[in-house]
Amino acid sequence: MAEFSYNGYYEVHGKEEIDALIDKVKLNKSTKVYIVGHSLGGWNGAHFSQKLSARGFSVEMLITLDPVGENPVLKGVADIYAMPPEPVAKYWLNIHYEQSNVKSIYKGATSGSWVGFKNSVTDVTSNIVAETGRRWMIGADKQITPADVVLKGGGGAVVGRFWDPKRMPDLSCIVDIAHVDTLPAMKVVLSNGKTGWQMFESSVRGNLGE
Repeated sequence: MAEFSYNGYYEVHGKEEIDALIDKVKLNKSTKVYIVGHSLGGWNGAHFSQKLSARGFSVEMLITLDPVGENPVLKGVADIYAMPPEPVAKYWLNIHYEQSNVKSIYKGATSGSWVGFKNSVTDVTSNIVAETGRRWMIGADKQITPADVVLKGGGGAVVGRFWDPKRMPDLSCIVDIAHVDTLPAMKVVLSNGKTGWQMFESSVRGNLGE
């Protein structure tokens, strides 16, 4: 039987919090763990996979959805880990959101209503918030943004863009979605011909013997 537990990113930050969560969901070493994290939850969720694995638990799948956490300033105001994650999971799917400005402007201009226009602005706002917190750019997804130009150090290196983890995602894709639209992002067909939901469901059903 599969059991699901929703937890805030701050609930997997720190030893005491992790101990409490393990007790709460009654994890045991034979449990196959699935971790799905969005934004700050993607950053902390990746750390959580590492810490659970170090304790002998089996992380079957890690899904990081537009993970955010590279801004060093953010560490002082949010319960997130300071260093970049080194995820440990049998399968790791990373989905990076990169909404095109043209798509957002078109959505607002053709909405025909104030509510539609307001929603399109909200889409853009979530992207700005995510970039302020610094998206965790991995591998081929790494890119220099306008914010990086301002944050360049004396040696020309971009401040806040961390190195890649030793263990790269099994699949990393970019989707044209606003940062706030996590459920729609999981329904986008990825480069392997499947959606995130389909990959997640297939893995869970396989482990349940269905």
